Amino acid sequence: MIRHDLHTHTHYSDGVPKPAEMVEEASAKELEVLAITDHGPEIDVGIDRDDIWKMIDDVRRAEKDAVIRVLLGMEANVLDSSGNIDVEDELLAELDILLAGVHELRGVSPSQDLAEAYLERVTNCVRDFPVDVLVHPFWFYEELSQHLGRDTLEDFGKILRDTGTIVEISEKYRVPCDRLLEIFEGCGVRFCLGSDSHSLLEIGRNSWGESKLKGLGDGEDLLGVNDLV
Repeated sequence: MIRHDLHTHTHYSDGVPKPAEMVEEASAKELEVLAITDHGPEIDVGIDRDDIWKMIDDVRRAEKDAVIRVLLGMEANVLDSSGNIDVEDELLAELDILLAGVHELRGVSPSQDLAEAYLERVTNCVRDFPVDVLVHPFWFYEELSQHLGRDTLEDFGKILRDTGTIVEISEKYRVPCDRLLEIFEGCGVRFCLGSDSHSLLEIGRNSWGESKLKGLGDGEDLLGVNDLV
């Protein structure tokens, strides 16, 4: 299995470390692939639009000196029910990897409605944008997939498969749950590991995710990171 971490944050959004420090730390921990993926600008903790190109330059400089594969990415925010994101075409063209996640669902309750609203957003997002990885899937203050039927989740899994969208096994939020992992695996969805790190110590911490991945059939065949490097 390629040792990787595809979800990390720098000081440009709500993380602490600088890109060069992150690459050095990932190398010391013998990762083979590190994606640096700050939050998009349309949430409070997101990158300032004025800093985006400076961040890109910093990551590219760190990549030049790296002995591991470094991917320049961003964690886009899914903004509305249409699945729109806060990463514009000009920036998309610069990225090696695009993550997408839901961080706000205003005015929606209770849990059943939250789950349906979440599903609508991510379905439209992966259909309309070149999303490489869906992060912390079905997590919004609770595990939302428990409120959706198996047929509904299987239909979504087929959309993920057909669009080539990889599902993150999130160390931070411990999702997907076992039921969702099994459903997605049966649909042919592939997976990757993400620590959602905000500090140097957290980079590469994916022991829970590794155990979940190894419990799914042939973990190597299910690993979507192979197509990103």
